[in-house]
Amino acid sequence: MKTPLHLFIGLLLLVSTVQAKPTPTDSLKAQQALINKRFDSLATGLQKLSRTNDSLNKELTYFRAKEDFYVMAVDRQGSHFEWFIATLITIAGLISYSYFSRQFNIIKGEGEAQLNSFKEEHNLMASDYVKVKIDLYSKIAKITNNIDVYNSKNRKSLLRQLDGLNLRLGCIMFAKEAYMLSKGEEREKITDDIANYVIRVNNKLDQIDLELKSVEDKSTYIGIIKKRYENSVPVFDVLISQNNSSFSSKLAATKDRLSQY
Repeated sequence: MKTPLHLFIGLLLLVSTVQAKPTPTDSLKAQQALINKRFDSLATGLQKLSRTNDSLNKELTYFRAKEDFYVMAVDRQGSHFEWFIATLITIAGLISYSYFSRQFNIIKGEGEAQLNSFKEEHNLMASDYVKVKIDLYSKIAKITNNIDVYNSKNRKSLLRQLDGLNLRLGCIMFAKEAYMLSKGEEREKITDDIANYVIRVNNKLDQIDLELKSVEDKSTYIGIIKKRYENSVPVFDVLISQNNSSFSSKLAATKDRLSQY
């Protein structure tokens, strides 16, 4: 005989058995709940990805801004560096220019001083050279005159007289070179010498005329006189053009006299 307890236990077993066998509706609800959980999980993942994406975008923006800042900073530093280098080059150029300009002026000053010194020495040497030439020509003229004086005393003949004429004309030629180089008192002295040489040429012509009177064939001797006259014409003309009252008129008269032979 079954007691009420046994009946209650049996009822519980029956209920549990009925619950253990789910219906189709219960299965759909379970799947829908599972799907909902998965959607919730996906939504949660998407939210996390969105937050991660936002964070990455923020970091990317930050790094881009940082990169732009560094690019600008590098450009500025580059510009500053270029300006600094250009300033250094300019300063170095100015210093170099000042240094080389100063050195150039120093060298130029030394060169000009040396050039002026050289010019002074050159002028002195040129003046001394002219004086030496004047003295040389004057002495040669005097020596030539003395040779004729010596020859005239030791041997007298028409040929010797003609040689003497050549020497007297030579005195005038050398004296003319000294005269053209000289100035002042020195020229006055040479002027007196030329005037004396012209007188001596005329004296020599007087002696030649005297000797020619005793010679029958005068053509040979006259030919010699003409040749020496032709050689002397340029010298006579230069001295005559000087219009020196001490010898110009005398030279002109002597030239006319020689041209008549």
